[in-house]
Amino acid sequence: MAENRKHLSNDIKKVIVDMREKRYKLQQIADDLNFPRGTVTGVISRFKQRSVVENLPQTGRPRLLSVRDSRSLVRLARTNRKTPLKEITTQFNTFRPREVSKRTVQRCLCREGYHRRIVKKKVRVKEVNRKKLLAWCRGKLYWRVNGQWDTAVSLKDQPHDNFFFYNGMEGSGLVDKISSS
Repeated sequence: MAENRKHLSNDIKKVIVDMREKRYKLQQIADDLNFPRGTVTGVISRFKQRSVVENLPQTGRPRLLSVRDSRSLVRLARTNRKTPLKEITTQFNTFRPREVSKRTVQRCLCREGYHRRIVKKKVRVKEVNRKKLLAWCRGKLYWRVNGQWDTAVSLKDQPHDNFFFYNGMEGSGLVDKISSS
């Protein structure tokens, strides 16, 4: 069952089964006890299959981290996003009686939407090269594309007559003019 659902007590289930054995209709039982009809149908069908109203024991291993633990782990990870996972795990385990592994912490953070990110390394440019690059860019500031920039871009052009494009993948990287004529 999902975590947010609540189980019916065994006493209520016995009342539902007793009412059905007294020939009450399903909808009447649902209306009297203020439960959905599907809930009443489920209780009765499980009673017919197993002859008992108790729930079966839950299968699978129980989770190591509760919802509250997950929230505190996210809060801990959010304080400094650059903290390594190993350090987050050791800080988290200091407050718990039972330690959890680094992989469990990683899985929990991933489930909450905190995935690892590789920080992009910045390209280190020496000061001499930075000045040379800046001088080169300033020299090219007033370049004309093919010497036709003034004729290519005009505010008087109709938007459907001329299309301008720059395809960075192919060609010389120059702006070309395509006209409908």
